[in-house]
This record gives sequence, C-alpha cells and structure tokens, in this order.
Amino acid sequence: MKKETWVEKVSGERSEWIKATRLEREGRLEEAAKHYINEAKRQEDKNPAMAALSYLSAAKCLVRAGKRSEALEYFRLAGHKYREYADSTSSVAPSSTVWGYRMAAKCYMWAEDYEEAEKLTEIADAISGKLEPVEGEEGPLFRPYRVRRKGRGND
Repeated sequence: MKKETWVEKVSGERSEWIKATRLEREGRLEEAAKHYINEAKRQEDKNPAMAALSYLSAAKCLVRAGKRSEALEYFRLAGHKYREYADSTSSVAPSSTVWGYRMAAKCYMWAEDYEEAEKLTEIADAISGKLEPVEGEEGPLFRPYRVRRKGRGND
C-alpha cells in the first residue's frame, strides 16, 4: 500500500488540483486533465488565475496524451482567464497585469489564435514600457516605493 504524502493527509484527497498533479506524475494524463478541468470550473468565478492555471495544465496534459485538437479549447479558456486576471489587477498591480497579459498571449498562441495573441502582447508591451525605463526616455511611470528610515542620513 502506498504511503500518503503530507499533502494528501492535509487535503484528504478532496482537492481536484492535488488529484490531478498526482495523476499527471503517474502518467495518467487524460484523467489528470479531467481533474484540472474540474478545478478550473470550481475556480471560474472565484480565482481567475487559478482557473487559468488549471485550464493550462489540462491542455498541456492533453497535448502530451496526443489529443492536441481537444487541448486547443483549453488553451483558449486559459487565455481568457489569464486575460480576466490581468484586467482585474490593472489598478493595483501593474507588473501582475503585464504577466497576466503575457500568459494570456502565450495561451492564445498555443490555441492558434495568433491575432488575439499579438493584440495581448502589444498591450503587455505598452504597459511594461511604462513600468521599466526605456533608453533615451525619462524614468518609468511607476517607481519602486522605498521607505526612508531615520538615522541613515535621510532626516
């Protein structure tokens, strides 16, 4: 009998994500994909980043299982959820927004929707250009905030 991992003990194997990762490690890719999809659906309205990661993981399992045409749908869904995540972080975490758009673009590219991938890459590049200095221009629009401490020549 296989000994339970600490994660399985803590989760009681209730987590679709944990089941999926275990099945993926065992090479049971189609079963793993089903559990990733279940987790994605569970996270749909709660956590777009986790839903996106779950759809992406399902798609990658399906590709490895030789089911590329079926995987395209899940790459597209992952792209949609990463875009939703990026949109939701735009006012609070611009770096996360850039990451979300870049992940969405990759997913759309894997889904063979090159037009959408290019559009999202352009959005990510535009935001990124405001975050990082470009040679020959002034500093970035957003700068890291550092607290100045008293007693270090700053008072």
